[in-house]
Amino acid sequence: MEQYPDSSYFKEISCMYYQNNKLYLFDKSRGDVAVDDFSGNLFYTVGKIGQGPTEVAAPTGFSVLPNGNVALLDGGNLSLKIYNESGFVTSYDVPSGSDNRFFTEGNKTYLTLATDTSSYVKTSSSWKRGTNDGLELHGSSLHITDDPGMNIIRNRRHLVKGEGCLYAIPSSYPVIERYELGSEKLLDTFDLSEIDCIGNIWSSIGRNTSSPKSFYIFLKDVYYADGKLYILYADWENQYSVNHILVLETKGRLTPIYIYKLPGIIYDSFAVNDNLIYAMNYEKNEIQTIRPLISH
Repeated sequence: MEQYPDSSYFKEISCMYYQNNKLYLFDKSRGDVAVDDFSGNLFYTVGKIGQGPTEVAAPTGFSVLPNGNVALLDGGNLSLKIYNESGFVTSYDVPSGSDNRFFTEGNKTYLTLATDTSSYVKTSSSWKRGTNDGLELHGSSLHITDDPGMNIIRNRRHLVKGEGCLYAIPSSYPVIERYELGSEKLLDTFDLSEIDCIGNIWSSIGRNTSSPKSFYIFLKDVYYADGKLYILYADWENQYSVNHILVLETKGRLTPIYIYKLPGIIYDSFAVNDNLIYAMNYEKNEIQTIRPLISH
C-alpha cells in the first residue's frame, strides 16, 4: 500500500476513474476533477463551483468520455458540462442530477431516474428541458418497499457500462440487473444475497430496520474494468466498515470470484487498473494505491 502523492490537496473525493494511464478524481467540496498521469508531467483540474456558464452550481458526480474528456454533472442546473485539458468545451441539459455513477455512450447519456415504472433514463445531447424528444425511460422498478415514495428513492441505481451492456445496481438493495445497450432489454438479474457475506449483511439489515422510511446504504460504489464488476460494500459484523470489494466475473452469468479487503476501515470511492486498486480512505483523507490483500 502506498499513499497517493499530494493527498493533502484533496478534501472530499467521492468518485474516481482510471483510464488511459490517468487517474481522475472528483472532489465534491472543491467542485472539480483532478487528472494525474503519475509521471510528474501531467496534473490539471477542470470544473469550478459558480453560476457562470462554464461553472457548476452543485456538482454531484462525473464520468470520463472515451476521448479522455470529463463530463461533470451539475445537479443544481441539471446540466452536463464537458471539459478537456484546456478547459470548458460544451454543456447540455440532462433530466437528473443524482450522485450515482453514470456514463455517456456516443451522444447518449445514461443516468438514474427512478419512477414508479423505470429506473434509468437515456437522453440525447440534443434534449432540451421541458420536452420529451430525445428522452427515453428504461429499466425495471423493483418492489423494495410498500411505501411508493421510498420505493422510487431506493430504485435509484449506479449505472456502469460493460461490454455491450450496462449494469444497474441500487445502493440499498442486493440486486444487479444487466441491460443490453441500444435495445435496453433486460438480459439477466443477479441476487447478491445468494453470496454468503452479502446475504448475512442483508439479513442483519432486515433485523435492524424498523421503519419502511429508513434504509441502509450498503453498496457504496461500483466499478467495471476488464470484464469484471467491482462492488465496494459496507459491513456491520464487528464495527461499521466500508472496506470490502466484491469482484464478479461478467462473462456469461455473473459469478463472484474474489473478495478484497482494504487495509483501512471506511472508503468512499475507488477505481481499478490491471494491478492496483486506487481507493479514497475517508478516515485518513488519503488516496491509497493498494494491491489486493485477500482473495477467495
